[in-house]
Amino acid sequence: MSTYILIKNGVAVNKILADEDFIEKIRDEYDSIELVQDVMVAPEQPIPQARTVFNPIEFMMLFTSAERVAVRALRATDPIVDDWMSIIQDPRLTQIDLKLTSTRDFLSHLVSVTVLTGARKEQILAGVAQ
Repeated sequence: MSTYILIKNGVAVNKILADEDFIEKIRDEYDSIELVQDVMVAPEQPIPQARTVFNPIEFMMLFTSAERVAVRALRATDPIVDDWMSIIQDPRLTQIDLKLTSTRDFLSHLVSVTVLTGARKEQILAGVAQ
């Protein structure tokens, strides 16, 4: 079986999958019948999804050095930052999910205290290190 384009009055009127015997039977009904070259099509590749889960070190590496230093400095005076850093440094913690509301809220808090800009927050949520 091959693919053919059926042409009548200079216009492609149909595209069909047929064998040569069938094409011979209908050849007189069309001005021309053109064989379409069979093309190997690569199987569709899945689109890679952005990574959203990181171990604690990978998560902290999403921040610049200056951002990490600022977060650590705030720990002494900001109970939200202190709470988060306590969780991140807990050896039982194995992953941080950027999709969690609590993670997003923490990053929003860092924006509110001017450690991060809104654009940097979005980069971090996209898993982009700076």
